[in-house]
Amino acid sequence: MPDHKRFTPGSRSEFRSRDVLRLSAQIIEESSREHPADAIMRETFKRLRVLNADETRQISDAVFAYFRWRGWLNNERGLPADIEQALELSERFQENSAAFAIDDLRAKAVPDWVASEVPAEDKWFKALQREPRLWLRARRGQGMALVQKLEEGRAGDLPDSVLYLGEEDLFRTPEFHAGEFELQDVSSQAVGFICDPQPGETWWDACSGEGGKLLHLSDLMQNKGLIWASDRAEWRLQKLKRRTARAKVFNYRAALWDGGKKLPTKTKFDGVLVDAPCSGVGTWQRNPH
Repeated sequence: MPDHKRFTPGSRSEFRSRDVLRLSAQIIEESSREHPADAIMRETFKRLRVLNADETRQISDAVFAYFRWRGWLNNERGLPADIEQALELSERFQENSAAFAIDDLRAKAVPDWVASEVPAEDKWFKALQREPRLWLRARRGQGMALVQKLEEGRAGDLPDSVLYLGEEDLFRTPEFHAGEFELQDVSSQAVGFICDPQPGETWWDACSGEGGKLLHLSDLMQNKGLIWASDRAEWRLQKLKRRTARAKVFNYRAALWDGGKKLPTKTKFDGVLVDAPCSGVGTWQRNPH
């Protein structure tokens, strides 16, 4: 474990201290298909209360830069060195994306199987390597009200989507704890509108995970009707339970399901959501095991 003293935010050279890199490496090493890096990171930050918002943001940048540039790393000098290399690649790309050959982007940005399954243009691969924007989904009809509350919020193209450009820790805001918004990528928000569930209908979110899209379905259904939520990991369903409680979503039932022939329910559905592999490509595995 690193020495969890106060880290002083500042320049990249200050950020790349041995202890901070070691903590970032620890989060990456503990992550797996069953325990995604973002979940490990949240648990780590919660445990290490000595970290402030600037420090957690810098560590978050390092962890996700590593995964975003994983295909470029040499993996020979150790994980801290790989993290540094990923941050350098990220900086270079932000300064001049044209310096990166499109053939390299196609070969290294996504797993090999993507080429045979997903038709993609060059601009898509470039978009994958940029630092992602932070999107929020406000409750139905409350998007503009949320924009007015958040100084650095901007209305998005999708209904009630909000692009957040600030640096405040949103998990600590009263609006978040009141269930006024969810952190959800705009591509995931689009899935809910494509489904277009209606109040009173019955839906099945077959790979619900921690429930981001289920919360959107419920909001679009005005918390009426029924949504079955299933996942193969019980810990994800436990987190779904906490998220639905905060968002005051009650029109759902959850059940473990491993994808086998025995379904979790015999209910007839108006619609089934199977978002696989995932609209958020950050969850795609390069080397699944």
